[in-house]
Amino acid sequence: MCHHPLTLRRLVLALILLLLSTFPAGSIEPPPLLLTIDGSPSLGSAQAQVVIVEFSDYQ
Repeated sequence: MCHHPLTLRRLVLALILLLLSTFPAGSIEPPPLLLTIDGSPSLGSAQAQVVIVEFSDYQ
């Protein structure tokens, strides 16, 4: 529980500023995410133009 009323607001503001700082100036799209999936189970062509990666927890 927050004991200071501005603590939560400061944390939220800091998080928003951190997220905004990850975007290049003047861009509305996030930068591409580069992943290495070599050796991972996959379906389809290795030369596909689009790769969909699913992150999941099977527990």
